[in-house]
Amino acid sequence: MPENPERVLITGHPRSGTKFTAKMLKRMGYPTSYEGHRLGRKTRFVSSWKHAMPGVFEYRYPRRMRLDQEFDRIIHQVRHPLKVIASSTTLFDATIDHIKKYVDIPEPTVHKHQPLSLCMRSWIGWNRLIEDKADWRFRLEELRDIFPEFCRQLGIPEQPMPSMGKRNTRRHTDLTWADLYREDEDLAAEVQAMARRYGYED
Repeated sequence: MPENPERVLITGHPRSGTKFTAKMLKRMGYPTSYEGHRLGRKTRFVSSWKHAMPGVFEYRYPRRMRLDQEFDRIIHQVRHPLKVIASSTTLFDATIDHIKKYVDIPEPTVHKHQPLSLCMRSWIGWNRLIEDKADWRFRLEELRDIFPEFCRQLGIPEQPMPSMGKRNTRRHTDLTWADLYREDEDLAAEVQAMARRYGYED
């Protein structure tokens, strides 16, 4: 390992599996921070949706997090939008309010159970911001198949992907493309076009 290894951010829209990736890297023995918690000088990897953009994250309680931007590489992690958007309906207002600092979202934020149109708009906008910065992108569903390349992109020795338990899930209603189109045809078409560009088929 080089004396000063590159510092890497793995980021995506909330509910894209960054917690899973952080746990995996920790299991592999690499200093990794999830969402910037316990972030120190020796922390090589940060797996966090928040750190995609600079600024300060305001929690619901009187606590703030300044978002470190000192990264050598940015990796864009994506997960199928139907899964992410469905799970995003469970996001708290603090999460959406932070995204609204950078993405034009006219829908009002609620404490929880966000409207579907808001979640689609958030998914489109946040991923576009990451696209402009990212050095590489991968689909979470294919991580095991492309793990050697994942290791190369992170600058670590190639090795088998560790066995991981169940991914972090929240209870939510499953969605279909028909559900998205019923909510807003234009937004749904935009989501679907981005999904295909990311390599997802219907």
